[in-house]
Amino acid sequence: MNQRERRSLGKKLLKWTLSTIGHEGYFLTGREKGRYVRVHQTLPRSLHTELEAFAREEGKKYSTIVSELLKEAL
Repeated sequence: MNQRERRSLGKKLLKWTLSTIGHEGYFLTGREKGRYVRVHQTLPRSLHTELEAFAREEGKKYSTIVSELLKEAL
């Protein structure tokens, strides 16, 4: 993946991340009374697939690639 494609993927990830801020909810579960559990937004499948492919191509872990791309995009 060249630098331009890498930046584009980083921008998509950052845009999705920023769009989810304030949309995460909390709920109370019956099983874990009195404990709040975070509800996570999930990445769109197409973006997730792109990130997985890029991680394989770079020979790095998925979480490492996500972290690197977000740092670069900022």
